[in-house]
Amino acid sequence: MSSRSSSVIEQYARALIEVLESRSERERSRVESDLEAAAGVVRQSADLQRFLSNPVIDGKRKLRVLSKTFPDAQPLSRRYIEVLVTRDRADLLAEIWDSYVRLRDERGQILVAELTSATPLGRDVARKYEHALEDATGRKVRVEIKEDPSLLGGMRTRIGSRVYDSSVRARLGMMRRSLLSE
Repeated sequence: MSSRSSSVIEQYARALIEVLESRSERERSRVESDLEAAAGVVRQSADLQRFLSNPVIDGKRKLRVLSKTFPDAQPLSRRYIEVLVTRDRADLLAEIWDSYVRLRDERGQILVAELTSATPLGRDVARKYEHALEDATGRKVRVEIKEDPSLLGGMRTRIGSRVYDSSVRARLGMMRRSLLSE
């Protein structure tokens, strides 16, 4: 991604933050759900990405397809997507969403913790870790769950640049280094 694209993405994300700040919590939540879903669909569909980034396809056709894809979207969500389409930025929707979430979390002083485990974690387990991390840091924490079977067991937590690795793989590595150094 070029620096020009990243600055455009950041501008649209900031504009979304400014618009949603003046809305009720309920409307903000609904719009966020709409745009998160739309970004997920765009991210997962290579065909939709090509369609949205194709300059030959006119904006009206893109809007029709997106309206059919997201028929229950809130009016503000539809308007935001319409702005992206008319300005030939609809193909950046997933990146704009990611930038929005990052900026929103920074404004709310929310820490993002990446929790990686060897096996799938249930949402209840993730919530327990979220609460434990909030207690330990004194800040609101949003946990992103990932899976990496190469860990063999246990988990690895990343908060910013800090990594806490209690995986079986890391422990085996420490044991190996200890045995080789003797």
